Amino acid sequence: MKVIFKLLIANVKMTVRNKQALFWSMLFPLLFIAVFGLFNMEKGGFAKVEVLDEAKTQLSETLTQAIKNIPAFNVEIKTSTPDEIYQDV
Repeated sequence: MKVIFKLLIANVKMTVRNKQALFWSMLFPLLFIAVFGLFNMEKGGFAKVEVLDEAKTQLSETLTQAIKNIPAFNVEIKTSTPDEIYQDV
């Protein structure tokens, strides 16, 4: 346990001595949080999800229902072929 603690202390000292490492590991994340914290992220977006259930099993239906229950997803169940879906994308 002493060895791990000494390695931790050495790593912290090296990070503090290296100004670039200190900026990217400590200051940049704080600036990133501050900048994006100013935006209103309450509403959030919706993702369009298309599901092609080729298996038609109980497990695949359960998975599809679970995906439908996620509020951030607009789920559309497709009955077309995979090639038609790839063309839509």
